Amino acid sequence: MPGGTQAILQPWRNTWAHLHNLGWAAVETVFADLEIIQYLQQQPLATLNAMLERQLNAPLTSSCGRLFDAVAAALGFCRGSIRYEGQAAIELEAATPACLLAVVPPYPFLLAQQADGRWEIDPAPMWCSLLRDLQTGYHHTAVSAQFHQGLVSVISELAEKLCEERHEIQAIALSGGVFQNTLLFKGLLAKLEGMGMPVLTHSVVPTNDGGLSLGQAAIGAARQLTSSRS
Repeated sequence: MPGGTQAILQPWRNTWAHLHNLGWAAVETVFADLEIIQYLQQQPLATLNAMLERQLNAPLTSSCGRLFDAVAAALGFCRGSIRYEGQAAIELEAATPACLLAVVPPYPFLLAQQADGRWEIDPAPMWCSLLRDLQTGYHHTAVSAQFHQGLVSVISELAEKLCEERHEIQAIALSGGVFQNTLLFKGLLAKLEGMGMPVLTHSVVPTNDGGLSLGQAAIGAARQLTSSRS
């Protein structure tokens, strides 16, 4: 997140961070004709590069929301700034016809297991396909639909692998602010249930930060009770 909180307020920073990880010099060369690349070239990239090199005010994040921001900005939604939290992702979803999800292919994501056993979803292949489609002239609605479908596909694949590894898993819980996105939520719910996996979803507690706070309080209370009994 180059600039820390500024990366939330200015979604283009997330786009650049992903393309920097992909190899900014190569991206600049291959996709020089794209409007998003020309836009990013006008930004203070030398300053952002210095932040990354010095690991200063550029914290790492695994937030799916920041990925949505990055894709939204690449397609021209709230690129420069947002007026309220989550605006870029919300506008991206709103501009994506649900009917497209059934007819477009998913963008590829890399699912790789790390040395410590953790699974990691890498969006690099998705960015390569997305930039090529923009260069070909794909409309942003088709690009966004393929992005949503790609996430549905890779998350369901991850759920399947986790269930195969850990037989004690009895259900998949869909939680976190990203599941306020109806396209992602309904697509993933249908995919997982179609695979025969029991799915837990929110009905009373909110899926975003309000639910997170309640969960943290519940865990803290459970630990307090456990320590008081020992």
